[in-house]
Amino acid sequence: TYIMCSEATRKLVGHAIETRELDILRVKGKSEGVLVHEILCKKSNGLDEIRQKLLPLYIEGLSAYKDRRWEDGMKRFKDALAIDENDGPSSVYLERCNEFLKNPPPENWDGIFTMRTK
Repeated sequence: TYIMCSEATRKLVGHAIETRELDILRVKGKSEGVLVHEILCKKSNGLDEIRQKLLPLYIEGLSAYKDRRWEDGMKRFKDALAIDENDGPSSVYLERCNEFLKNPPPENWDGIFTMRTK
């Protein structure tokens, strides 16, 4: 991911850019999470063919991750990586799903990733 923005920024310029949800991040020392997006391109330019194929799989994988359906998420992220082996967000979520499959998060897991450093 080269450029990230917060949900607030995405709402301000959403009419002009294509984004994808990356994560909900909680900065060390804070209790609230911030939804962050990857900026993909100007809407006027449109998504390239690879992103057009990859994004639906990524979105399905992210939904499965949030629903604790780790194996479903892993399949979708693997499928996305078959399209673009360098897709960092799919790699990160594939790793997380694999880890949560082995060591599930607690019942009160809120899905927010807590940053260890500021």
